[in-house]
Amino acid sequence: YEVLNNLPGIYVSKYGGYEGIATLSLRGAGTRHTLVMQDSIPLNSIMTGGADLTEADMTGMGRIEVIGSGMSSVYGAGAQAGVVNILSGPEEKRIVTAGVSYGSYGVQKHFVGSNYSVFNINYSLYASEEKGDGFLPNSGFFKRKISGRADFGKRSFKTEIAGRYFKRKMGNPYGSSDD
Repeated sequence: YEVLNNLPGIYVSKYGGYEGIATLSLRGAGTRHTLVMQDSIPLNSIMTGGADLTEADMTGMGRIEVIGSGMSSVYGAGAQAGVVNILSGPEEKRIVTAGVSYGSYGVQKHFVGSNYSVFNINYSLYASEEKGDGFLPNSGFFKRKISGRADFGKRSFKTEIAGRYFKRKMGNPYGSSDD
């Protein structure tokens, strides 16, 4: 989500440690006035109205669409400042792509994905997992993301399906350890 902070009119705020919350504001409006989507699925929270960018799976990101004007007439009240849509599937087709990285404090990142076309069905499927021990007592984290989409058909008969799964557990530094 760091790439978003380099776009004009977009400001990303991070709260907390390494895997804390990251929010986005567009054109100076609050985060609850900007609709953030991944593959056209809204990421905005029903309770707060804002979106946590750490929930978006940037592993298989292909491109980002930004509509920097009020779009509430099309997308609803949460799009008063505009819309940011993170689309998966890079332009380059790959049957399988994977990666692993390790860092200090037990930080591990693993991902696997595929972006290909079979029998005139274009698909994109990515899964990632991140975990770490944290640098303070009880400040570890765990995050798992799975996202996918597929499309088939031609022009006015084109059909697209998309879905995502997200799970996160975060420690409470110096707090009690509840598992």
